[in-house]
Amino acid sequence: MSKVEIQPLIANRYSPVAFSDKEVDNEKLMSLFEAAGKAASSYNDQPWRYIYAKKSEEGFKKIASLLSDSNQLWAPNAAILVMAVARKTLTRNEKPNRNSFHDLGLSVANLTYQANHLGLFLHQMGGFDYKKAQEIFAIPDNYEAHSVIAIGYPGDVNSLEGVVYTKATKPSVRKGVNEIAFHGEWKEETNH
Repeated sequence: MSKVEIQPLIANRYSPVAFSDKEVDNEKLMSLFEAAGKAASSYNDQPWRYIYAKKSEEGFKKIASLLSDSNQLWAPNAAILVMAVARKTLTRNEKPNRNSFHDLGLSVANLTYQANHLGLFLHQMGGFDYKKAQEIFAIPDNYEAHSVIAIGYPGDVNSLEGVVYTKATKPSVRKGVNEIAFHGEWKEETNH
């Protein structure tokens, strides 16, 4: 265990399933995307794109309709739903950009920590209908919907029921440094 303190925005990050009904104002929302846009990217291509909607908007219902059954149980309670999309080809030559999803991840990380700085939290989801998303939002073929993100202020976990309550109250176990960082050589995982 490192004796160096981890930055609190990183140390305190979590993915809630309980959201309050408090709205997020536009200035805060736009600051999330401004932070997302500052991420590093291969060739400075900035392959990330975001489709977003607030709870009261039609786009929110469209994004929510794409979610898996388990995500339908809680995600529509968030103030905002965002679809994260990556351009699969480089702008400069249309060749495949093997780093586009990595770069999208860096952008989402920036968005995450800006949200946390403002008292907002987010929960990323891979459980949604990717193909239907491409159709519903007319996303061009050289872009790919990668994840949906629920954003809002944290809510009361005790207001949840059933599997959602269980998910919210189950401790999140993180792998230790020795399981993710290997000094000088690859090491096989020992606990499967």
